[in-house]
Amino acid sequence: MYIFLDTNYFSSCIFMDRNKAYEEYERMILILDGAVKELWEISDSSKTSSKEKTKSIGLILTITKERRSILEKKVGILRTKIHENIFGKNLF
Repeated sequence: MYIFLDTNYFSSCIFMDRNKAYEEYERMILILDGAVKELWEISDSSKTSSKEKTKSIGLILTITKERRSILEKKVGILRTKIHENIFGKNLF
């Protein structure tokens, strides 16, 4: 199972609508949550070898770090939206 989600691509797109970026981050989190669920099932299975369990737990840790990164970017989008609602889009 390979998971490749380039979160830096979304944050580097200058012209991307914030709502669209927020929705993409939501989609990524759902995908990552599904992957973690499957990895836990693998590591919890009695048929799984200890080496595979170790690999699945390592992937869970990697996915958790990526998920945290995505959540931080979502918070940034929400803060920007709140700032725009209070002060408007153009201050200068």
